[in-house]
Order: sequence, then structure tokens, then C-alpha cells
Amino acid sequence: KVGNKKKSSGDGDDDGEESKDDKDAIDKKKKELKLLLEQLTSIKESYDEDSGPLMDILMFQDVNDGGIWKAVLDIDTTGDLTNSIPMAPFRHARQVGELGFGSHVTFCIQVYDEGKTL
Repeated sequence: KVGNKKKSSGDGDDDGEESKDDKDAIDKKKKELKLLLEQLTSIKESYDEDSGPLMDILMFQDVNDGGIWKAVLDIDTTGDLTNSIPMAPFRHARQVGELGFGSHVTFCIQVYDEGKTL
């Protein structure tokens, strides 16, 4: 009955009944919201701050290959790019990499904004 107020018949009983119903509905909603807040707080506190691996990426424009932008990705997350293979955008070289970490997730690269966005 929240929000649906009847016109009073003049005896005063309807207003008291509706006020009690409104108060009960508000109390119930408050309890639900407090429970939801507790659950969300618990989830937030248990959330692991590790956002995953951090990979270095080096982008360059290969003048020996028609000026195509390429990227070298640190798949092993070691910071050592010496064994990494430069990748060109998929439409140029059809290269596909695998992220590793036992995930079997494959990826390709795309370069936008003249090398500003990978």
C-alpha cells in the first residue's frame, strides 16, 4: 500500500492503518537495504586487489615493412622483451598470440590513431 493512500471516511481509522502499513513497508525496505549494504561491503573487503598480470608493450613503426605499426608484448610478464616477436595488426600479417598462464586465450593486435592506441 505504499504510495496508495485512500481518502479518509472521516472516522480517522483509515489514516492510522495506512500509516502503520507505510511504516512497516519502510522498515522492511530499510532492513533489505542494510542487508544488501552488508553483503556488498563483505564482497568489497574480500576482493583480491590483484588485477592480473602486468605486461609491457613496445610499439614502433616498421619503416622496412611499409611503415606498418607493430607491437612487442611481454607475454611472460618478466620485463624482458628480447625473446618476444613483434606483431603486426591482424589484417597485415594474420599473426595470433597466446597469453599463456594456462589460459589458452589467443589474441591479435589492432593499431589505431597512428600508433597512439593498441
